[in-house]
Amino acid sequence: TRLLLSSKYAQIANYWKYFDGEAEQLKKNKVYEKKATEEKAFSNWAASKAEYKSLLYDIDQAYTLYKPYALQRVYIGECVLAPNSMLFAYQFNALESIYSEIEKTKSNKEMSKTAKDSALNMLDLRLKTMVLILKSAVEGTPYTDRIVTADKKIFAGMMKMYYKNIPADQWPEAFTKIASKIKNGNSEEVFAKYTDMIYKKSMFSSVDKMMAFLDKPSHSKLLKDPEFQYMKAHLENYLNNFASKYGEFYNNANELGGKYIKGLMEMYPDRIFYPDANSSQRLTYGTVQSYDPKDAVHYNYYTTIEGVLEKYVPGDYEFDLPSKLIELYKNKDYGRYAMENGQLPVCFLTNNDITGGNSGSPVMDGNGHIIGLAFDGNWEAMSGNIHFDKELKRCINVDIRYVLWLIEKLGGAKHIVDEMKLVE
Repeated sequence: TRLLLSSKYAQIANYWKYFDGEAEQLKKNKVYEKKATEEKAFSNWAASKAEYKSLLYDIDQAYTLYKPYALQRVYIGECVLAPNSMLFAYQFNALESIYSEIEKTKSNKEMSKTAKDSALNMLDLRLKTMVLILKSAVEGTPYTDRIVTADKKIFAGMMKMYYKNIPADQWPEAFTKIASKIKNGNSEEVFAKYTDMIYKKSMFSSVDKMMAFLDKPSHSKLLKDPEFQYMKAHLENYLNNFASKYGEFYNNANELGGKYIKGLMEMYPDRIFYPDANSSQRLTYGTVQSYDPKDAVHYNYYTTIEGVLEKYVPGDYEFDLPSKLIELYKNKDYGRYAMENGQLPVCFLTNNDITGGNSGSPVMDGNGHIIGLAFDGNWEAMSGNIHFDKELKRCINVDIRYVLWLIEKLGGAKHIVDEMKLVE
């Protein structure tokens, strides 16, 4: 089980490391203090300007009003729907919506028989289509998502987190009933028993049970499923009580945030501000640079294959190497991809701005030649999305010579390289 889930665990750990690093660097770089100083200066500047004098207060009010409910949106996705079985229950909600439309149409006394029959025929077609879609999704479930022992632990753990971190007056009634059984702090015992019950009775704990249901779908059976009831209770609780609060906050924050940037641009007319390039192709420019993260520590601007071999651990899932690569290294068979000093380059650093989703972006020199592919940022500047530090921020890129060497020498695919125009 550990081996099967190691990849998914690594993905989660990767994001945890990112957020952990971001928080650490925000503190280290004193970003809060810098932002507070900037806001104070803005407040003094805006005091005599009608358009901006109440802006910071309005922003503060928007966050203050939303803060008591902010965890609700996060916990729906990251907590309530975290177990695989709960995600399945959520997917089946589309089926339940069609069933509800069918019942509503059947009971509609204002519709003519012709209109009603036509509507029901369309809904029946939608129902059959949705069943096929769900069958395909269930059948395609990776084996790693069918490991019930792990899913049960996640489910029970998420219940405990929800109980601990979400205020009781924001719980759905279904969760309140479960929590009412907690006496003398025995929350783990109560949640463990509920988890055992739900995974024993619910069809969403088993691919076979879900497929059997889809072979003979039933609205009443779906509504009676304990895990579907649990999911539905949380989802409706969020949609009915908190979704509008998030929408209002999101709209306010966007509008007020835009107004704040507008004010800063008027306050600092000579400062160059970043353009809003979200959801668009964009270009960032910089230079190849080393950096010094702390006293007596220096990171060179490039690495070589020597470092790859230094990390080599036979049999390790992350640091193992193909025997052919080791042989090529021992023979120093680098071909035309070696540097003047005879070493094979692997990665290099630049001071380009990089953010989530940039991995794989081409890195070009001043003549438009691809010299590498961007894929990561350095640990010391994980806070770059919020605060760009010119001294520490670095983009990590794989050298295109190493990529081509792997294709030609390790992969034996010289014909692919021959299709390219290489600039020596």
